[in-house]
Amino acid sequence: MASYIWHTSRKSNEFADVEGIHCVVGKNKFGAFFGLVDGEFLPQAFSSLDEAKDAAVSEASQRPFSVSPFEELFGEDL
Repeated sequence: MASYIWHTSRKSNEFADVEGIHCVVGKNKFGAFFGLVDGEFLPQAFSSLDEAKDAAVSEASQRPFSVSPFEELFGEDL
């Protein structure tokens, strides 16, 4: 599995871009950890930050790119 650089947000959540998909992990008000992938919460809570990170990276890695790298560089006229 690839290694990703996690940054800390102003709200003390951690975030990373995984293959172009924005992932956020953090601790909720109940003390459990959450994962957010491309703006969508993962359906379960996690017992540790590392577990939430692993789940977020796994989910992001399974999602297809919404825009191909070629479309991003050259526009829709290919």
